[in-house]
Amino acid sequence: METIILGRTEGNQPFHLKQTQVAVSGKHAVITIDDYGIWWIEDRWSTNGTSIREDDGRLRLIGNKKQPGKCRITPMTFVILGAGDTSGCCFYAKQVKEFGNFDEDFDFIHNKMEELSSYEKKRERRIKLKSFFLEIALPILIAVAIYCIGKQFEVGNGISLGAGIGGGMLMNIVTRMMRFLYNPQEKKKEMEKLVKAKKKCFSQCPNPECNHILTDPEIELMRCGTCNIQHN
Repeated sequence: METIILGRTEGNQPFHLKQTQVAVSGKHAVITIDDYGIWWIEDRWSTNGTSIREDDGRLRLIGNKKQPGKCRITPMTFVILGAGDTSGCCFYAKQVKEFGNFDEDFDFIHNKMEELSSYEKKRERRIKLKSFFLEIALPILIAVAIYCIGKQFEVGNGISLGAGIGGGMLMNIVTRMMRFLYNPQEKKKEMEKLVKAKKKCFSQCPNPECNHILTDPEIELMRCGTCNIQHN
């Protein structure tokens, strides 16, 4: 079993904490790798808490000074000690053993961006398809149904004309209702906002001494413009 202490004054992590990272306690957390190669992280009553990033980008609090906690992680789990900004420290768990090799981290970030872009395109296609069905296909089906019923019970041209006018009005009402209940433009904006937020969650520079939010060009080049670390 291997135990790695993470903190400002006590710790054997291979990366050092900057003086500005005041949100990290002296003995903040512990990463343990058991005899079976399973990774665990445990908060040690830290003042500002220990969190990890879930696969969907959401942060999960492991513990803090009120209630310390422990959970299983993987080497590619993103760990946040204290605040998720320059006053804290963020890193991939494996960096406590392999600090300085960021290739796997950049690959992970790049793949996550491609995955989210693919998700965005699929969602956009679904929105367009659903919008087409609700605003065009459904009213046409209703109009055809009204026409068929009108033909079946047709008594005279007056009734037929009335059915046609009524069908047209009903089509207009249904179309307006569908646009009100399912606004494709609003759905697209919501989806874009969600994807943008998720991308931001996964675009932090993997260097715990930097914490810069990578831009799209930096992710594409796999290089941080602030600390200059890059994919080899």
